[in-house]
Amino acid sequence: ELFQIWLNLPSREKMTRPRVQLLGPGEVEENINSEVFGDVSSLEIPTVKPSPGITVKVIGGGYGGATSKVQTATDVSLLHV
Repeated sequence: ELFQIWLNLPSREKMTRPRVQLLGPGEVEENINSEVFGDVSSLEIPTVKPSPGITVKVIGGGYGGATSKVQTATDVSLLHV
């Protein structure tokens, strides 16, 4: 499965080269065109358990002491609860 998230960039960065950041384990890296997207590697998804029975995956930004390794042009928090 592949889930794409597109974030609006500040005007000064609109024409920058596209970037791919993969989360979690996978073998997709070898199928990405590195000439277009540069080096691509998988990043681990940090998780937090704020209360019993609740798991939060930190996709972007930070939550509960965990910080995602995803690099963004602006401050953003993206959580999977």
